[in-house]
Amino acid sequence: MDNTVLFQGKEIDLDENEQHDGIHHPDHYTWKGQECKKIIDAMTVGLAGIEAYYMGNIIKYLYCYPKKGTPNNDLLKAGEYIKMLRELYQTKG
Repeated sequence: MDNTVLFQGKEIDLDENEQHDGIHHPDHYTWKGQECKKIIDAMTVGLAGIEAYYMGNIIKYLYCYPKKGTPNNDLLKAGEYIKMLRELYQTKG
């Protein structure tokens, strides 16, 4: 069986045999059948430094908010990183 999915024009490998626990692949980071970190890797290609960091956190908080007990907090956190990313682009002007 092929363990890849196409996301934003890039193939992301899935490994169904990976260990799942609170540290390795917790449910709120794997619940859509794709590992959140693999999506972050694909979405931050070409970005560097603080820009990649902000984007990675935005994706992380938007990805996991429905599965955690504090969805509003995760949405607020994503919003803060979006604000920081916007400010970064404004200073690059």
